Amino acid sequence: MADKEQLIDEIMNLLQEIEPDGLTFLKEQAAILIYNQDANRRNQSLAEKRKSDSTSPEAIDDDKPPSPVNVHIAPLKNGKYFNLCIRDSKLFMDTGEIKQLYRIASSSDSPEDGASRLYRWFKKERSDVLLDGAIRDNKSPLLKLIYRELLDMFTAS
Repeated sequence: MADKEQLIDEIMNLLQEIEPDGLTFLKEQAAILIYNQDANRRNQSLAEKRKSDSTSPEAIDDDKPPSPVNVHIAPLKNGKYFNLCIRDSKLFMDTGEIKQLYRIASSSDSPEDGASRLYRWFKKERSDVLLDGAIRDNKSPLLKLIYRELLDMFTAS
């Protein structure tokens, strides 16, 4: 714990010399770090619970998603960030990432093509989404659900 206190003291001393824009950036980054820590704890706890629960669908067959599979994109209050919710996992994403995903989905020729393109993007940019969402390959039905959610959420009616 002494190491943590020492780090806090060092950070507090450095903060005195940072411009207000830099402080705003640091505040946003700290909020992201805290959110990701909490999400990782919840996801780890959920994974441990699933492993210990022999009646859960994941314990019976990891290739079959539980029914019903819940995939949705939830904007956060400030409008700059989103949660990509897959099953019980909430994956924090910024506006730029969501825009990239929408461009991929909207420029795809079919749901299958969109799913494949989304998989490649996640694999390169955000492999945590594949891991936490239990998406093993580009044929996962979850990718088509993400594709559809992106188009439904951001296409004007």
